[in-house]
Amino acid sequence: MSVLKQPTIITISRQYGSGGKEIAHKLGELLGIPVYDREVISLAAKQAGTDEYAFEQLDSGMSSPMYSIAMLDAHNSNDQLFIAQSQVIRELAAKGSCIFIGRCADYVLRDFDDVYNIFITSNSLKKVEHIKKRGLFHRKTADAWLEEIADMERRRRAYYEHYTGRIWGDASHYHLCIDSSRTGPATAEAILSFIKLSQQIMD
Repeated sequence: MSVLKQPTIITISRQYGSGGKEIAHKLGELLGIPVYDREVISLAAKQAGTDEYAFEQLDSGMSSPMYSIAMLDAHNSNDQLFIAQSQVIRELAAKGSCIFIGRCADYVLRDFDDVYNIFITSNSLKKVEHIKKRGLFHRKTADAWLEEIADMERRRRAYYEHYTGRIWGDASHYHLCIDSSRTGPATAEAILSFIKLSQQIMD
């Protein structure tokens, strides 16, 4: 059962390799609330009457080296995906407490009450270590890993800024920015403590 006020919506934005996805799921376990990531794609496809595979390909394209080109060539399709995703995110948030990973949820839910926007960062060394543990790019050199990380973050920034008009990672849009390389395995607990304290102060 959640130890927070009901409802409490949490959005997790993160740098690549910061462990944000795992942190979000651990936070969900601590609170006993659902965590939404790629599930949003499936629900958005159903609502839009579009083949789920087509939406998955568009979503994957946002993480591919060809994203910048794809965004121009399939602009209308990407817009359709963003609109459908946004509708699903708002509907899920209206149902009760939950956590959203990425997908500009902090912007999509900007007019909702009881939303906590979290941005997770990490240092370069910890990012590489995290990616290694996931078995990604295992044959790359350290420099190649760092370039891969930088490239992924450029694409995340481009997508976020294209659809929100905001600067990705700008602290003024988040309630908490936290460096997971400092808090380590306790990052989820640190986020939970912050939200609990915030809610106590706001009472």
